[in-house]
Amino acid sequence: MTSTHLDKMNTAPNIDEAKNMSRYGITAARIDNYYYRGYHYTNLKDAFAQAKRDNAPSL
Repeated sequence: MTSTHLDKMNTAPNIDEAKNMSRYGITAARIDNYYYRGYHYTNLKDAFAQAKRDNAPSL
């Protein structure tokens, strides 16, 4: 993903979107996203686990 794409994903709703969210009872929560080798994780523990598996010595 490009940084422009990531910036757009992390912006707050505009005024019209905020009004509609209020009208329909929609709420939002910010979620951390972690990226490792092209994969997307919302849990840092999972990203670490995959990185450790990728770097484990071969038997």
